[in-house]
Amino acid sequence: MANTAAMPKNIVLFERLAFASLAFSVLSDLLDKELQELGAVMLALLVVISVVLIGGLIWLAVRRRQTWARWVYSVLGVLLVIGAIYLDFVTEAPDIWERLAGVLSALLMAASLYFLWSGDSAAWFRRIPV
Repeated sequence: MANTAAMPKNIVLFERLAFASLAFSVLSDLLDKELQELGAVMLALLVVISVVLIGGLIWLAVRRRQTWARWVYSVLGVLLVIGAIYLDFVTEAPDIWERLAGVLSALLMAASLYFLWSGDSAAWFRRIPV
């Protein structure tokens, strides 16, 4: 298992920003009136699936150095940022807090993608963990 002290700074920043983005995404989902209409069980299921999927990709990329997880997270991240831009700026969100959480999630995800591909990240994913 990777030690945070041994990780490059940009990978540490990626992990922190990615999990913060995930937290704001969950908050945005919980505040979404349309998703609330699905019912508590469906909303909880949606939140759990997104946390497990995205959180798992972050963990696999950072802690297990899985290059495929880095690529899948990146593709999903780009799609989610584009979707957030569309939903938050083209459509009209009924709640300012939902919109704010969505914008913060998108900004944090974009920043996390930057750190995932900058600095020492290529060397981090090339090395075989001991």
